[in-house]
Amino acid sequence: MQHRKIEFSAYEEVIAEIERLEKSGYDRVGQWNLGQVCHHLDYYFTGSLDGFKQMLPWIIRVLLGKPMYWWLVRYGTRPGSKTAPQSVPPETTEEKTAIAGAKESLRRLATARTVHPSALFGELSVEQWRALHLGHAAHHLGFLIPKA
Repeated sequence: MQHRKIEFSAYEEVIAEIERLEKSGYDRVGQWNLGQVCHHLDYYFTGSLDGFKQMLPWIIRVLLGKPMYWWLVRYGTRPGSKTAPQSVPPETTEEKTAIAGAKESLRRLATARTVHPSALFGELSVEQWRALHLGHAAHHLGFLIPKA
């Protein structure tokens, strides 16, 4: 089996896909289970809502982050790309807790009027964060293939 190509246009679609995978079960074609994927995604959802504890230096955000943002939104994330170490889920991630956390953050994002800067990309609008989050979620959830 291979990574599936999926696209989302709204946070509610991500919630529906998480619930579908949770209900039907899934086969993994990547390293993480649904709880680990949700834990990882929620790190970024929460950071955009509440702020990140660590920010890269402004020069990196400006010189590398901005061009990287536009590339990711246009072409998507490549499998095996590096991520912030603090966003990597532990092997012992409690699936139900991680899923509930991600779904709650997605609901908050759906009504958010303000967001915090990205640790890598710097200042982003609500709409820019939405495009980034939806693409990121599609990338990771694409490694989980529904059984039904």
